[in-house]
Amino acid sequence: MKLNRRTARHPATYSAIIFFVLVVALIALATRPSQPEAGASLADVNLDSLTILHVGGGDLATQLVHRLEEAGGRVVRSPGIPEAPDLGPEVIVVFGGEWFEQRAYDPALHDFLRLASSRGASLVMADGTTTVFFEVLDMAGLYGIPVTETGEVRNPAYFNPALAGFRMKEVDGHTGPSFLLSMESSAHILAESLVSWIHGWSDGPLQPSTPVSEPHLRYVGEHNYSPLLDSDPHGRLNVTAAVYQLMYDGVADYDWYFYRIEVRSVSGAVAYSSAWRNDCTWAHHQVVDAGTNTWMGTRGPGTSGGTDTVHVFLRPWDTPIGSRAYDPQGWRYSIDGVVVLAQGSYLRHRVSWLHDIDRSAPTARDTYLSVPGFVVKTRQGYPCLVDAWYQVQFARQPLWWSTRTAGPSPTLMLDAFRGGD
Repeated sequence: MKLNRRTARHPATYSAIIFFVLVVALIALATRPSQPEAGASLADVNLDSLTILHVGGGDLATQLVHRLEEAGGRVVRSPGIPEAPDLGPEVIVVFGGEWFEQRAYDPALHDFLRLASSRGASLVMADGTTTVFFEVLDMAGLYGIPVTETGEVRNPAYFNPALAGFRMKEVDGHTGPSFLLSMESSAHILAESLVSWIHGWSDGPLQPSTPVSEPHLRYVGEHNYSPLLDSDPHGRLNVTAAVYQLMYDGVADYDWYFYRIEVRSVSGAVAYSSAWRNDCTWAHHQVVDAGTNTWMGTRGPGTSGGTDTVHVFLRPWDTPIGSRAYDPQGWRYSIDGVVVLAQGSYLRHRVSWLHDIDRSAPTARDTYLSVPGFVVKTRQGYPCLVDAWYQVQFARQPLWWSTRTAGPSPTLMLDAFRGGD
């Protein structure tokens, strides 16, 4: 098995930047708010109906399963593939990493993965070389790993996060894969990530149901990085990227993919009951193979400050004469106490957003959610290949301001492909 060792644009190392600025007055910290969407506690949801099928042991997998069991989940342990498994949407199959790697080419494992996925179960590999997880999904026919024209393998877990998950998710009547990848090695935080992934604490579909014969967006897939970055006691960064494809557009030569990016900066005040606040988040996106098969299109929001909310409009762009009309998609999100700086280049097919948070505003002490978005145009039938990387900075105020940068993240492959029109 050939593993993809692609080098990340930004290595996943934590760096600290400490500087001091004299302030005029002290600002009292608020008490820790209740923020279930941050995945702050397993107590936020009821796990009584959840079954965890633990296959193949493994230290991290065992710790993870134990945390879920403590929170009320029912656990079934098996040293190997169970002969008559009880599978369904309320089942999480947790594989020990070493066990899974050793059976990567086993047809019995491939059969089990297909059966579990067809019944709606969630599949998770904990620890080990998690690139193997997606390679096996590829071999089993559950997920085709994109490959560029130059032969680069676009494995979503190329940076080998501690946990990798896969399940088929239905949104607005359309089904697509949902990935969970987490760089955190704490079993408790991984358990929180699993629960939030299963219960879907995302803001939901981009658009309501539309007749299939009319231009509409079809759900393609979702990349969930929870947490992407974690720094105790400073805070966490969670990122979810949902991707949709424009269908029935009347254009035979091109496809359009709509990206909705949710970036959650969880302050230390929420995640760890500390004095650390949100300060800044950065979100960078770059089209791969730009100008040959793929192009960056419309994006939002623009640069904005001094308002409470910002509006994002997304629409297909550069559509030829004869294409079918399609209304722009849009949503709003709060920027109370936040300045948004949008940067990008249509010629270089990239876009970035800086959300600069007022450290004295309530937003700094809560979980801050920003929701930028963009559209990518591809040649018909060509996969949409996008690189992304994210960064967060937290701050605290004793007598002086001091800050710490928790990031940046590794490069993430927000790829999507759904043929047909």
